[in-house]
Amino acid sequence: MKDKLNTVKTVLCAVFAAGCAVLGFFFWDASDRAGSLLEENDALREQLSVTQSDAKNAAAAASELQKQVDEMTAQIDELNSRLEQAAQSGADTGAAGPMVYVTPSGSRYHNEGCQYIGKRAVQMPLADAKEAGYTACAKCE
Repeated sequence: MKDKLNTVKTVLCAVFAAGCAVLGFFFWDASDRAGSLLEENDALREQLSVTQSDAKNAAAAASELQKQVDEMTAQIDELNSRLEQAAQSGADTGAAGPMVYVTPSGSRYHNEGCQYIGKRAVQMPLADAKEAGYTACAKCE
């Protein structure tokens, strides 16, 4: 009976030791997975921080570009106004001298019949075009 009891003790100790080894493996595996997840979490947080910083920089750049667009729009509006005034004041072509054609977005003036006259060209006196900073196109020089 004593031998049977020792055998049972030995078997129980072996089972207990095996159980502890299995539990140790599971604990080690869970700990390893937790460590990997923490590293991944840290990497994602860093990516998020960089992305947020990039978004702030992009917003600032977009704001600056919008300011430039607004300034250019105001300049175009001013040039359109000047063109309209010049066209209205140049109704008497005899008194104003030779007439040329200009566009609000261009920097050149064109003589009548020039192939480069734009669709939105407005007629104005040559003197007014030169005063507004327009120069002759290559064909009209």
